[in-house]
Amino acid sequence: MCQLESFYFEDDGYAVRCKGCGNFQIAFGNAILSLSHKQFKNLHGQVKKCFAETDISLSERCKSVTIQTHHFGFYLILTRKELTRFYEILEIVDTELKVNGLLKLFR
Repeated sequence: MCQLESFYFEDDGYAVRCKGCGNFQIAFGNAILSLSHKQFKNLHGQVKKCFAETDISLSERCKSVTIQTHHFGFYLILTRKELTRFYEILEIVDTELKVNGLLKLFR
């Protein structure tokens, strides 16, 4: 049984990591992604780039943003608003990982 470290848990999704194997589980909307640390970093980078490049004039209700996952043929299709929220969640996780890394230096 995994011992989970929770980074985010709200109505719109969650982000946890197994303390044993270090794998992540990210739930958002109607998708759950299981990711290695490397896959999480790749997804975070991809979403960050997509967020920076997305045209703000896009309709908030139109599913017009696609994000490829590490699973062949599986994409997340998001509205601009959902992309913004997903990006914020991934930023929360990334910040927590960085803080935890810095704290380990002082132990």
